[in-house]
Amino acid sequence: MERGAVVKYQHVNVEAGERPKGNGARPEPEPVRSESLDQTEFFCQMLRELTGTLERVVGDDLAEGYISVVGAALGQWINAQFQDEINASPNKLQSVANVLIELKQRINGGFYIKSIDAEKIVLGNTSCPFGPAAVGRPSLCAVTTQVFGTVVSTNLDYACVRVEEAIARGDRECLVTVHLTPPEDNLSAQGVEFFKDPGPIDI
Repeated sequence: MERGAVVKYQHVNVEAGERPKGNGARPEPEPVRSESLDQTEFFCQMLRELTGTLERVVGDDLAEGYISVVGAALGQWINAQFQDEINASPNKLQSVANVLIELKQRINGGFYIKSIDAEKIVLGNTSCPFGPAAVGRPSLCAVTTQVFGTVVSTNLDYACVRVEEAIARGDRECLVTVHLTPPEDNLSAQGVEFFKDPGPIDI
């Protein structure tokens, strides 16, 4: 979105359960049993409701945009936590891929490496870090996109992240491809591109 651009929001009656046009039916998560309710469950459900409200009021695209801003900030913070580890590794590509897996595992994600080469990192995932609350909230995938894209591009100069399958969209597992060079056949249009921040420029 260009700076200074005027955004027109579609009026939606949230209390009546209306959604912007173009949004189809989505899968709903399993209800939370009282005995399983804890702090993590509570915050995941709160995030689900916040995300759902954004999607209903401003639509999926703008909701994803807002969540992407949060994801980018998280990506920078997470990269700072692992920067020394990545810099100390003789194999930076493998180290970056391992960091993507480790950071997700630390927050109860089930990500694993399906394949890795000089062109791309392909990851699968059996468990969303947001838990059942993510089901039906595809804009939450923007967090993964931004975190992966920021970490990879900061350390390997470029990334194009494509979420091809997602638990949030009702798929059994997630499938995420991180291209390390600009993909051919205009596949970048199907993903989100990231470039390493060149830092301050002397004039």
